[in-house]
Amino acid sequence: MKLPNIQGIHTFFIRNVCPIVILSLCFFSQLVAQHQNPQKAGNTLIVRGLIQHKETLQPIAYATLSIVCRSVSSDADTLQQVTDDGGRFEMALPLAEKYVFLPSFVGLKADSLVLTQNELRSKGLVRLSMKADDNLLSEVVVVAKKPIVRLGIDRIAYNVKEDPMNKALSLHEMMRRVPLVTIDGDGNLQVKGTSNFAIYLNGRPSSFISSNPKEVLKSIPASSVQNIEVITNPGVEYDATGASIIINIITQKGINLKGIMGTVTAGTLFHNGLMGSANLSAAMGKASFTGSYHVMDYWMPKKYANYTSEENYTTSYYRKSNTEPGAMKFRSHTLNLNFNYEFNKKNLLSTSFNWNKQHTPSFSNYTDNVTYAPHERITPLSTEHLVSTAMMLRNSYEFRTDYQHDFDRNNEKLILSYLFVRNPVKNTESRVLDVEKDKENIIHRTLSSTNIAHLDEHTWQADYTLPIREQHKINSGIKYIYRRGNSFSKYSSPEDVGATLDYFGVKDTVSMNYRQQIFAAYLKYMLSLGNFSGSAGVRLETGVQKVQYGEDFSRKFTDVVPELGLSYSFNQGLQLKANYNLRISRPSIQQLSPYTQAYSVVFIHRGNSKLINERIHNLEVSIGSYGKKLTLQGGLNANYTKNPIAPIFLYGEDKEGRIINTFENLGFNRGVGASLFARYIPFTWFNVMFNGSVRYDEFDAGKVISPSSGKEYIRNNKGWSGQFSGILNFTLPRNWTIVAYAGLFSQPVSISMDPFWGTYHGMNVVKSFFNGKLSLAANIQNPFMKYYHFRIRTFGPDFESKMVTSRRALQLNFTISYTFGELQSAIKKVSKTIINQDISTAKDSSMQGGDNK
Repeated sequence: MKLPNIQGIHTFFIRNVCPIVILSLCFFSQLVAQHQNPQKAGNTLIVRGLIQHKETLQPIAYATLSIVCRSVSSDADTLQQVTDDGGRFEMALPLAEKYVFLPSFVGLKADSLVLTQNELRSKGLVRLSMKADDNLLSEVVVVAKKPIVRLGIDRIAYNVKEDPMNKALSLHEMMRRVPLVTIDGDGNLQVKGTSNFAIYLNGRPSSFISSNPKEVLKSIPASSVQNIEVITNPGVEYDATGASIIINIITQKGINLKGIMGTVTAGTLFHNGLMGSANLSAAMGKASFTGSYHVMDYWMPKKYANYTSEENYTTSYYRKSNTEPGAMKFRSHTLNLNFNYEFNKKNLLSTSFNWNKQHTPSFSNYTDNVTYAPHERITPLSTEHLVSTAMMLRNSYEFRTDYQHDFDRNNEKLILSYLFVRNPVKNTESRVLDVEKDKENIIHRTLSSTNIAHLDEHTWQADYTLPIREQHKINSGIKYIYRRGNSFSKYSSPEDVGATLDYFGVKDTVSMNYRQQIFAAYLKYMLSLGNFSGSAGVRLETGVQKVQYGEDFSRKFTDVVPELGLSYSFNQGLQLKANYNLRISRPSIQQLSPYTQAYSVVFIHRGNSKLINERIHNLEVSIGSYGKKLTLQGGLNANYTKNPIAPIFLYGEDKEGRIINTFENLGFNRGVGASLFARYIPFTWFNVMFNGSVRYDEFDAGKVISPSSGKEYIRNNKGWSGQFSGILNFTLPRNWTIVAYAGLFSQPVSISMDPFWGTYHGMNVVKSFFNGKLSLAANIQNPFMKYYHFRIRTFGPDFESKMVTSRRALQLNFTISYTFGELQSAIKKVSKTIINQDISTAKDSSMQGGDNK
């Protein structure tokens, strides 16, 4: 086995990572000094505690705590803080003789707690209890503002419910306001400048969102979402493989619910689209229910479609192609149903059903002019004309049940879960190819194809949480996954079937059978001491994958994945954290499949059955400061990936002289990056937000010999990429709200593609009626720019492609939303559930082999 280039790794970290870490430590030490008293560092006392319900022992989230610090020699000081979503609080108190604790929350009451300084120092954790106050609840209505951004040891949470724009924006538009998340001009999401992320819904992967996130998120109103979490360092509770970042969309959270509430929304999409949704939440006694339905239907005529001009250069020919605008339609239906039943205070059952259907017919028209080199005996000029008509029908069904048992010890719990997923897919396509030379049609081929695929998945999981005293907690779990899938493709032609199939590089029938079993176990330890907290864990995954697809490329695997996290809170508004984790990316079926398929006269696609796993090391240091007017969250990160799986272009291996698009493990990738989120509220009617990230990547795959020319070729690439956005929010009299935004985005550099940049801008105008129950909104994107124009360069040994693509930029949307009913609090749900995210997503649009998301 070939050893890694230790000297290269060492040089990279010395030159790039060490200076950043040293500067960060200097910066953080200055922050610590600024937050300490310049006369004496020990003149404060750190207090930590928990506010909980006296009868149920459930933590009370977002309760207000007042602490009065009393001394005979000075006036009393009063400090206040709102507890986090787990009922916890932590404050730096001035030294005093006595401390009076006064918790408050709507509908609850509590007696004050008085402690001397010595008593407070001896307490590890201050516990405060509250009980129901029926008189207060019936007489007083209290409205409390929750923090809009919160920083955890492994995640950043954005409180969508506290954002005044939640009733006017789609979930896609709301993502612009989430720390570390940016959207480019084409509507694609990136987190910290990378597209390597997964989208979860209520703590579990969402296949219907992941299949087409840009379009599906536009159909979901932001008002149906409670929080959006950006999990920057997935721990050992998550699958070892998959994305290094997770966006977790939380639609419901809390303790109890009484009443009924719903929201209906309708609106337009682009110039030719409609969307609608309905959300309902209800509860009675021990049972609660939430349901939602979303529908989106839009069509893109030729005048709004993309236009592409491409030039390809090889040692044998020059090729220029033009893609004429083609029409496309997209229709999506999504249904989510959740039912919860609380048998008693210790036992809770939750079940859910999710269904999504996507229907996408499309039409495209390609014209390629191919000029061959003079030494070739072929006629100098040929023209290829390809017309493609396609239709995709995708369904996704998910059924899930979770049982949670709470033990007598506070926060000790056992959760048992089962998940069933089915993803059937059907694709049909018709391609008509005509090739002319000297204005004579020398080739005419018609190929029709039908692909039917499905993937069934069964998952069983058990999670156990054991608290040890006040400072220690252990999380553990086991998991078993069984997947079974198959696909069948049929190709036909009204002409000479054999010649047509051979020309396109396909067989008349192709079938694939897929079986996979995975066993996993994890153990995680968490420590909390004063203003310091940390976590360490390890996960073991082993399994077998059996695939028959033309040839048998089955394999076994075993991976051990560590995790380490540290966090330090200087005071209630400043937190520093550092994390390390290792992620594994296993090749998907699309990437492994050796099946070859020709897309045009010069381009073919095939997988690579010899791919091996890639291992990604991630290190991040971040700091967050949260105040009433200013919120800042910044971070530095570094990563090193061995054997990254990357799409590449090869020329010279195909006997017909076609360019091969395939995948390979290519040496290593290393990069460093920085991110910053800022929110400033100078006035109650105005605030400004900034969200940005920048990173530098290097790819090095060593030297290869070009199969076409025999020359030595150094395969590497490097460059900068980034995402930046600014948002201005105006809350005006008479319930008017105006939001203006603008941004800069880039495509990250890769081993075979240079980055390219673009800009965007837009505005939202919202008018609310009837105390916010009815909202009318208008959104315009890029009013001063009709089209995006991107210049994209891809390359490989003896091959270079230059593409200019034009995409519609100007968009105008309208939305109306109405909320009815009222809920007294949110719904209780199981605190942990199944999360499957262990299959790499292929960087290719081929549907061969079914859906493995």
